[in-house]
Amino acid sequence: HRNVQHKRLTIKFLFQDAMAHIFNLERGFLFTFIELYRNPKTVMDNFISGDRYRYINPFLFVFTASALFGIVISFFGFSITEFMDVSSDQELREMQAFLGQYSYLMILANVPLIAFGTWLAFKYTGLNYAEHLVVNAYAYSLMTLSQIPFEVIFSAFLPSLDPYWEMATSIFFLLIFYVYINTFSKSLFWGILRTILAFVITGAIVLAVTLPGGIIFAMLKQ
Repeated sequence: HRNVQHKRLTIKFLFQDAMAHIFNLERGFLFTFIELYRNPKTVMDNFISGDRYRYINPFLFVFTASALFGIVISFFGFSITEFMDVSSDQELREMQAFLGQYSYLMILANVPLIAFGTWLAFKYTGLNYAEHLVVNAYAYSLMTLSQIPFEVIFSAFLPSLDPYWEMATSIFFLLIFYVYINTFSKSLFWGILRTILAFVITGAIVLAVTLPGGIIFAMLKQ
């Protein structure tokens, strides 16, 4: 039986406790982020095998990362629609505005979709769909958190949008490829090919889901 000492909560305690969990270099948020850069396969293998104490839960991680991303782009008045060709069609403009306002939700929605793609593309690994969800939640968290500093730098100091878009795109693909190849494949060549296949599968799924709705919408509009 543990001897629990009951103390009144204070703002100082809550702040110190939160900082201790976020910036702890031995476990938790920052530790997981650093380890994903150092050796993503170790993080995945440990978490999937049951050694989860040191790592933040992948779904809490991706939710936190996407929420931080949403807060940053809202704070800086930055929107993904600035990268889009503004359409003259009212419905398309509304769709672009929606995507810009809820871009952080798109990050969350991508995880289960791309997890299905990697489950098929890297099926030989023997990992089940739930385990692919873990890998992709961590991968997308790493990608999203890595984009935030560039979001701030380019929006605050480099207003030109083209360099930022090129950099963000590069980070996305480089980090996702890095995590997939390191985690799933022993061969760089086949890892790249299977990663591309995973994205193709995911794109086909999205197209299969959205195309019928787009056709019906266009027919109704006429």
